[in-house]
Amino acid sequence: MEKIQINMIFLSINNIEDLIFTDKKIRVLLPKYKYLFDSFDLSKVSPALRQLGIRCLNDFLKQIKKEDLKIIENYLNQKVEVNQLNLDLVKNIETDINYAELELPEFYNCIDISIYRKKDELKISLWK
Repeated sequence: MEKIQINMIFLSINNIEDLIFTDKKIRVLLPKYKYLFDSFDLSKVSPALRQLGIRCLNDFLKQIKKEDLKIIENYLNQKVEVNQLNLDLVKNIETDINYAELELPEFYNCIDISIYRKKDELKISLWK
């Protein structure tokens, strides 16, 4: 039996600059993001505009559509997914007490937690 290895790239704030923003060929394939690419280039000219470049990277990750991911996949010859950056400071969860264990692991990086219980219902507030 032959093993099939699937390579996948997760686009994130850490690698989007190298994979997309500095590659002129792929930028041509994604013309609707030209304004982000141009703003990013401008941020590299002046250190005072560094935050503009970071915002361009974040905006690209927020705005990218499935059809754009297909273009990137075809160009890179690999499956591509986007790792979204969670910037929410507060997260509120309402769940049944029996399912709370399933929902909480993704929030281990939260600093503070508040829990309210009414019979079998849990209301949980988490913040960073």
